[in-house]
Amino acid sequence: MKKQLKYFVLLLAVSLSANALTAQGNESGLKKLFSNLYEGYLGNSSKSLDDNEFRQFFTPDFVGSQVEIGIEGAVDFKQLDFEKFKEAYEIYRISSGVGIQFKIKNYNKVVIKGKTGVVNMDMAFEIKKDGNTLSKGEYTVSATTVLVNDKTWRLTFLNSVYVQSEVFKGACLCELYKQGEESFATFLTVPDGNRYETRTDRFKVTEKGNKVFIEMNGADQYVLNTKKRTVMFGEKEIASQVSRPATAIANILRHLNSAKCQNVEINN
Repeated sequence: MKKQLKYFVLLLAVSLSANALTAQGNESGLKKLFSNLYEGYLGNSSKSLDDNEFRQFFTPDFVGSQVEIGIEGAVDFKQLDFEKFKEAYEIYRISSGVGIQFKIKNYNKVVIKGKTGVVNMDMAFEIKKDGNTLSKGEYTVSATTVLVNDKTWRLTFLNSVYVQSEVFKGACLCELYKQGEESFATFLTVPDGNRYETRTDRFKVTEKGNKVFIEMNGADQYVLNTKKRTVMFGEKEIASQVSRPATAIANILRHLNSAKCQNVEINN
């Protein structure tokens, strides 16, 4: 009787162990791969993308693609491998105070055939800097996974479509037009939630020795010192390493629109 009980306990232990391994290979285990990757790892900037833990989310031959659609409808397409996927999220580790957060909204489809799993899902994302929202939108992800050693799901292919719905701070584009020898007109395109707005300004430039006096809209006056390569507003330095009036104007606009513009790109 004791011998039979011993065999029964051993058989039960083996059965429970097999069930535990199988559980990793079922639908809940597959979903856990994506919640761990996006919400738990990529959304946690304290976790290094160089750690082997991150590499274990992917097969050695992982490939994919990424489509980004901006507010204005501009489309950017990228082919991915593991290194390029890592590079896309490395910026949120090296930029001070910047982070990205994900929230899985819905699994549209989860299919498991043998050791192959297919997932289609929707996620919301939000990019923040020092607690302030820079942009947000939605990801749609379609992925193929493979079950390794009957217990671990790994990504072998991933296609993502990233749709930007709102931008609160980012790159601002400045159209700069020279009018005569001393005057400039600027049209600054600034992100404003789900749209962009244009701000217009006029500048008058007067050179006297090493100094360039820049008057904005007939009122505020800034001084570019071409020798020190600084731009001053009164006693306050607002830019350095500047030697040209056009660059000085871009820095003035960046300073005045710092809540919206991470940088100002001049197109003249």
